[in-house]
Amino acid sequence: MSNVFEVLSFPLPFPSLIQNISDAVPAFESKREAAKRELKRLREERISSCAAALQIFDEIQRDLIAIVSIVGHLESVCTTDSIRAANTKLQELSAEFFAWLHSDPELYQFFSGLSPEPDVQRTHRNLLFAFESSGAKLAPAQRERFIEIERELSELTNRLGEAVVDSTKAWSWHVESREQLPGLLDSDCEAAQEAARAAGKTGYLFTLHAPSYLAILQFHKDRAVREHFARAYSRIASEAPHDNSPRISRILQLRAEKASLLGYDNFVDLVTTDRMAKNAENIRAFFESMEADVLSSSLRDLDSLTHFAWKNGHPAGEPLKAWDMAFYLQRYEEQELGLDLEVIREYFPFEDSLERIFNFLSELFGVRFSTSKLPVWWDGVNSFRASGFGRDFGNLYTDYYARENKRAGAWMDMLLPSIRGRHPGIGFMAGNFSRPTADRPALLTHAEITTLFHEAGHLLHGLVCETDRALDGMTHVAWDFIEVPSQFLENWAWEPLVLKRITKHYKTGQPMPDELITKLVKSRYVMTGLFYARHLGNSALDLALHTTYREDRDGPPVAWARNFLKKYVPYILEDSSSLNAFTHIFSSPTGYAGGYYSYLWSESLEADMYTAFEGGRVLDNSLGEKYVREVLMPGNTVDASELFTNFMGRSPNPRALLKRTSSHCDG
Repeated sequence: MSNVFEVLSFPLPFPSLIQNISDAVPAFESKREAAKRELKRLREERISSCAAALQIFDEIQRDLIAIVSIVGHLESVCTTDSIRAANTKLQELSAEFFAWLHSDPELYQFFSGLSPEPDVQRTHRNLLFAFESSGAKLAPAQRERFIEIERELSELTNRLGEAVVDSTKAWSWHVESREQLPGLLDSDCEAAQEAARAAGKTGYLFTLHAPSYLAILQFHKDRAVREHFARAYSRIASEAPHDNSPRISRILQLRAEKASLLGYDNFVDLVTTDRMAKNAENIRAFFESMEADVLSSSLRDLDSLTHFAWKNGHPAGEPLKAWDMAFYLQRYEEQELGLDLEVIREYFPFEDSLERIFNFLSELFGVRFSTSKLPVWWDGVNSFRASGFGRDFGNLYTDYYARENKRAGAWMDMLLPSIRGRHPGIGFMAGNFSRPTADRPALLTHAEITTLFHEAGHLLHGLVCETDRALDGMTHVAWDFIEVPSQFLENWAWEPLVLKRITKHYKTGQPMPDELITKLVKSRYVMTGLFYARHLGNSALDLALHTTYREDRDGPPVAWARNFLKKYVPYILEDSSSLNAFTHIFSSPTGYAGGYYSYLWSESLEADMYTAFEGGRVLDNSLGEKYVREVLMPGNTVDASELFTNFMGRSPNPRALLKRTSSHCDG
């Protein structure tokens, strides 16, 4: 029998891939040896055309990247012991191979000696930087140490991510009676009943996955129960056998050593050299430009919320704790704005909402989505085909219901990039929404709808971006621009015209009434100071950990991080170990490490870009299609700053973000 990973067929045969997961590692090893032979031939033949050499180099890596990507995806959405074993080994093998590949001095010299044609100058320059930032210019002993660091980072960050999944999965809270859930919405209780039945229990089962956890924090009237959940959540991956504390210490040490080997003062300077920010100092200045306004707004919001809580049952004179914040924010929206979350949910049945969001994307951006029947990895996963602009944009999958063998959060990725003349892209969106019950469909909060828009923005980018080489694709766009398309699309989740189009009451079929839409839109800028302070705090923490922090002077990173965040989040738990579950910056060798600032940086750009759609142009198809052509389609063939100016016709203006961060509404 042939190895299904050796010659991937399309559409991807997920059931067969899962059944034959043990073939993944041998397939990678076989492809790796073939790649080494091709690389040797590339060097020896001394191809004079830079474009041709880049094309060959790109193609040599594609099958290897595809195998690692597919198995990593399966680990995140339907992990089993065999999938995890394959993924762990592949992470080790791929880290070793790609560290060797990009640190190979002979390959670096070969590409350095080529004269790039005009249309590949940017690609050539980026590839040389990839070699240089991977140790290709180092002396042999230093290069060997660099490869060792890469190998250890891959293993540590992979284990860290697994520990977060396992720790989250290991914790649950079970009650038998509805009377033990005062204040909870019926829909959340029904979801908890379904979870209990799935686990072979009676009553109600809650976990630390987002829908379940937030239901308790926002609505449970018993402070002791909310505290129980808040403390458990803040201690994810912080106790044996899942404690990530030693891993984080080691990861930080290795990243600092890696940067030093390459001649950089710190890890942030290394990872931002080819990004818009360029260095840590520019990021620090960016933070300083907004910090005073953000902290002032946050303190004002906290004071307003505290006084509101004192009037509504919280002990007078007692400050709010971490487990009180979401509860009283929800009460504030209900009483001051007249927003009932249960009523709002009734207008967002998941399946209908997703279909209507896809219709909106077609109307505004000219990208159409049609259902398809492709093999999937789990029952309930849906598949679609995307097309537009006279092109087939490829396949996408949606996997949005929570389950135990799936990582937490919401995310998207491209399993395969779109390569011009070769194959269209394959992407997916995943999340952890509550499942449908016997009595009603899955009903989403508006926050979850906004998350759908966010991930759809990424997916739109990944699908329409078609380049000659994966090296120039969407995943290689400057990291501090990569969040622009996702955050940009979130704006439409707050537009009355769009809300009218995408809402549909699950019983009556009617759209959301104008009065309720007005209240919902108004809530966008209620207590935003608290949100931006937390966001700025996490961004500043990432920057500090990868620049100025030193464990020998500052102590263990988990405790140091907790004290650091008090400036931005004064109600943080006194024993919080949340750093241990900060997967954005610790679950991959680089990822968002040294780059968490990208969310705020990208928001500054997208807030400015969105002004082009204001003044009656919210559904302007010609402007939407211009955005697709000028911002999304080029990928990394165009510098990120040019993507912005090509669309806007001018340089960025930070005023739009500053307006958001200092917004305040008393209801």
